Amino acid sequence: MGTNALTIPEILGTILDYTTPPTLASAARVSKAWSAIALDKLWSDYDVKVIHLLQILPLYLTGFPYSNWRLLRTPTNEEWNRFYS
Repeated sequence: MGTNALTIPEILGTILDYTTPPTLASAARVSKAWSAIALDKLWSDYDVKVIHLLQILPLYLTGFPYSNWRLLRTPTNEEWNRFYS
């Protein structure tokens, strides 16, 4: 049986080098393995904006253009740990 290339951190990291901050924020929510790599890439870019950080939390945006931010639910311990790490 072969190995899934996306489970190899070096390969995943190389692929994520060519993505945008919003894509990195999405990748951080895929799995624990992807999260660490994607968040490292996301924060290594000095131009990262708080909006990208907030994309890893369960938010509900209302108003135009998104002037109100509310959490859909209380963040889980895992989400808080990811936020603080």
